[in-house]
Amino acid sequence: MVLDRRIYSLIIFYLALTQCSPVQETSLFQANLDIPALKSFTQSVTQTYPLPGMAVVVVTRDTAYYLTTGYSDVIRKRPFTDSTVFFAGGFSELLVASTALRLQETSRLSLQDPVVKELPYFQMQGDYQRITLHHLLTHTSGVPHFNPAWDMPAYDEGALEATTRSIISQDVLFAPGSQCKRSPYNYDILADLMAKSEKKSFEEVIHTEMLEPLGMTHSTFFPDTTSVTMARPHEVLNWLSYDLRASEIYPYTRENAGSFGLHTTVGDMAKWMQMALRTPGAPQGLSSASIDQLLTTHYKTAEHLYKGYGWEIVDTEDARIYNNSWHAGGFSGDMTLIPSKEIGVMVLSNTSDDFNPGVISGHLIDHLQGGSLSAVKYPIHLAMSRKLTEGRCLEEVLAWHDSLVVAGSEDYLMGPSLLGQLGVNLMHRLSRMEDATEVFLHCVQLYPDAPEAHLNLAEALLASGLIEEAKTHFDEAMALRPAMNSPYVGFLREQLAVAQENQASS
Repeated sequence: MVLDRRIYSLIIFYLALTQCSPVQETSLFQANLDIPALKSFTQSVTQTYPLPGMAVVVVTRDTAYYLTTGYSDVIRKRPFTDSTVFFAGGFSELLVASTALRLQETSRLSLQDPVVKELPYFQMQGDYQRITLHHLLTHTSGVPHFNPAWDMPAYDEGALEATTRSIISQDVLFAPGSQCKRSPYNYDILADLMAKSEKKSFEEVIHTEMLEPLGMTHSTFFPDTTSVTMARPHEVLNWLSYDLRASEIYPYTRENAGSFGLHTTVGDMAKWMQMALRTPGAPQGLSSASIDQLLTTHYKTAEHLYKGYGWEIVDTEDARIYNNSWHAGGFSGDMTLIPSKEIGVMVLSNTSDDFNPGVISGHLIDHLQGGSLSAVKYPIHLAMSRKLTEGRCLEEVLAWHDSLVVAGSEDYLMGPSLLGQLGVNLMHRLSRMEDATEVFLHCVQLYPDAPEAHLNLAEALLASGLIEEAKTHFDEAMALRPAMNSPYVGFLREQLAVAQENQASS
């Protein structure tokens, strides 16, 4: 099971830096933006990470600046430019939420209405009739998660209705509004609902109500995926040398247009961000009251953490931060807004392998608040991987890593999750279980207080049939961080239970 290891998401970045406290009123904030430094920094990112191309948007009270670098297609050497149309993945939710709010402010929808009011064919097993549009927007509906089938794309008019009808035999996972569990189907069903309510195609609704008023003239939810203006998705071909290739599957199907349909450009995204931040002269896509609702903390998921309409929201010491971060289908993106300071950044790349755009967003947000933009550090697992491709043995590479730790080197981005990523690649992507286990053992010895190190080792030991040893390290991870409840933790817990049951019955 290959799992997301994007440990430096912006939310965690801020929680680690600050002791959280309730949001306080702030005075007018003057953002700092050094454009030459930003250009130099962006170039350093593409030289450090194995990226085909990257797009960056920076919005302040006075400026909407965007730049692109690298290739939209590495095979054909097409440059990634400000006119390149790219798959915007999870940002789709922000546009769909905005459109739903627009329909509400013009009294054509109420977000508190049940879904069955507009979609009588929406049926599930259990308490589905109480699911409202608000529940869909906040992922608190209880609709189960299903991955998009991009290898079998649908383009017909009834695609979204087919998605809504497809879950008729599925159980509602929990009472609507009682829990928060992400499912792209929430926004796909909402897209179907908006289309039926307006008696138009979903794509026409969102164009008329949001894209056109904002002047997002290069954006669409129904793309021509063969166009040469489109950025192509890329994947890692070799997980030691990190050579890239264009993905054979393009991440679009109309059945999931609401959750993953947006295709846009840097200039168009800057316009939406200006609207959300209410910068002077911003395009008027939503009323101020609707923007307030877009920025409301609608569901508390943890201490100082909330779910909004398309957002993960975190309260830090001096600001409330809005984040939408995702990776899907050979693309990855991160958008972070701080409305109280009228600043926001978006980072996107046409790869999703071993790249966390939230790290770059964190650097840019820090710069806008007065920090310098120095070159990004080289992730240690990339450096170690490339040493292995040069013919160095694993023991030698691990010894080199340890020498950097002892010396307190600041030349590399280091830590238990990044060292563990080397093991993840060796185990899941290269089928080198013995080497992966050695890396995980080394990581636990070096970082005994890191829960992720113990979880990685537990998975490797379990795969090797060492059930009791795996259980020991799983329990150690949970003792170190009792509140952990990620999909990865759930997967390991379930696999351990099955293994123990099979062992007891044999």
